[in-house]
Amino acid sequence: MDLPRYRTGDAALDAEIARLVESIEPGHSDELVFEMIVTALRMATDGANRGDLKIANRALKEMRHAFRVFAPYRAARKASIFGSARTARRTRSTSRRGRSRRGSRRAAGWSSPAPGPGS
Repeated sequence: MDLPRYRTGDAALDAEIARLVESIEPGHSDELVFEMIVTALRMATDGANRGDLKIANRALKEMRHAFRVFAPYRAARKASIFGSARTARRTRSTSRRGRSRRGSRRAAGWSSPAPGPGS
């Protein structure tokens, strides 16, 4: 494996990381996995506090899970809608409008998650 430019700065440690990465699945985006490990180690040596490390760790775990869950739908077009759960009281008019928009997205070949509670 050719080492990427982004490294720890310690040649022996970089060689160990490269061996570890190659032992998992040689050739499968080795340089990216290498850099992810380097980033984690650099955060620790940069003096990131425990809270920051926990946030980064949790974010990476959640992204891994999301990639696995949505992998079967990789080819499907998707739409994400973000908003606050604290909205004005729903009326019959707003419910109809939401259903209408979902229908038009489906007709266009887009998929969206099922509506949440209260929809």
